[in-house]
Amino acid sequence: MGNHDLYRRFTEEFDCLVYFVFPAHINIAFAGLGLILGHCFPIWDHFKGGKGVAVEAQVAVFYDWRGGFTTLLIALVLTAIMQNLTIPPLVFMLLFSVDEFLHSQEAGIVFMVITLIMIFKFWHDIVDFFTGRGKKVDILLSIKRKLGIKN
Repeated sequence: MGNHDLYRRFTEEFDCLVYFVFPAHINIAFAGLGLILGHCFPIWDHFKGGKGVAVEAQVAVFYDWRGGFTTLLIALVLTAIMQNLTIPPLVFMLLFSVDEFLHSQEAGIVFMVITLIMIFKFWHDIVDFFTGRGKKVDILLSIKRKLGIKN
């Protein structure tokens, strides 16, 4: 098990722990902000971490499962249509942040900060996408191959 796997396992357990030890709902959002910062800028990897998509998806669903699953479904459809892995996660976070802002301004602001962190981490991919150099990913074809379905 590598450092990244250990970290992922820790994030899942940390979310659960925060929920039960600090039952105020907003604490999940703040814990998520801490998790995203730790994932995107880990000290042990010289502050060069991931982009935070999987961590943020977990935090969003844990914070508000209806809003989280709805916006994740929208992102999945966008990923299939756009054949891109850059814009859909950002759309997911932006939609989720706005939805949470309408319910709780404090949570919406925390999730918007997380969105800004993701934009920072995705910046080169965003530039590539808008200049036409973005990497195409056909998830439907990948799923068909995994299932052994012929075209």
